[in-house]
Amino acid sequence: MLLAQAVPGATTLPCVLGLPSGWNSEGGTVRSGEAKFILTAGMNGDRVVDVTLAATCDTSSAQAVASDEPGVERFDADQGSGSRRIYRFPGGCVRYEFGGSARTDRQLQALADATLDFVPRPRVAAYVREQTGLALCGAGVSCPGG
Repeated sequence: MLLAQAVPGATTLPCVLGLPSGWNSEGGTVRSGEAKFILTAGMNGDRVVDVTLAATCDTSSAQAVASDEPGVERFDADQGSGSRRIYRFPGGCVRYEFGGSARTDRQLQALADATLDFVPRPRVAAYVREQTGLALCGAGVSCPGG
């Protein structure tokens, strides 16, 4: 819910489907225009991927590639290693910054891909309304009295 509030124009939001054994979500930061959380793995809490939702992302140094997410454009910023990835959609974007061994480990990146997904904002808004009775305003979701 906080991610959605940070970037109200985003029509799509990142989500975690479920964490693999030994993985953790390291909270994150939320501020107007951007929200970030980190996935770590192992006993030492090695950083696997930083996931950042933002209103805009610079794709000028990235190459457009076939997207693995329906309705979302994908750009890879480090073509050789695939360590930076940008997903762009109406009203926002999500950046994946792979860290540690995940920068070059394709299997670890694939596990992160299987862990992360995207959810349409109206679905999150419906969930918030059902669970709390509150309105989550933003792109594609009208607010009461607004």
